[in-house]
Amino acid sequence: KKFHHISQGTRTIPLPYNWLINLEQPKKSPYRLFGFTEEKFVDNDHLLKFGFIRSKKDAVYNPDGLPIGFAKTPSQNVTGLNRQIDAVGFTCAGCHTSHFISDDGSGAKEYIVEGGPATTDLGLFGKSLAAAIGQTVLSSHIPVFDGRFERFARSVLGDTYSPQAKLTLKKDLTVFATKNARESDII
Repeated sequence: KKFHHISQGTRTIPLPYNWLINLEQPKKSPYRLFGFTEEKFVDNDHLLKFGFIRSKKDAVYNPDGLPIGFAKTPSQNVTGLNRQIDAVGFTCAGCHTSHFISDDGSGAKEYIVEGGPATTDLGLFGKSLAAAIGQTVLSSHIPVFDGRFERFARSVLGDTYSPQAKLTLKKDLTVFATKNARESDII
């Protein structure tokens, strides 16, 4: 478990960890964009679509139950934010762990192959992540339809939630999205 989730200093996903954990999945249709949803981007069923491998929650190494290869990296500089923050990144296991399922008639069994080539689609993952961030930013700028951003702000800010903190988060998210969109894809 440690190899699958321990930070190795990676900065492959230049995003605050708490933001990733609280983002909602992107909507495919603009008509559904402003509807109510609680489907988190990091839900295993969503992330497994990109080829990641399910992993169990662990109080020390994987408290949020992310798939193999995701890690929290403390004290990172994130483009668009003027402070160090816990960020999310990929571990070596994210690209160098594979799996297969075998069924000999007595039931399916999953095998994890350490050092095997991963079957992840990082391009599609990056586009989905960028869409989730973009839709959250858009929601923050449309007061009548800001439910998506409101849920995000309440989750990210927790006990520190206030109108001022929400406004600061909106500014940070907008600057982050703008700077990262100009420089490259999200990963």
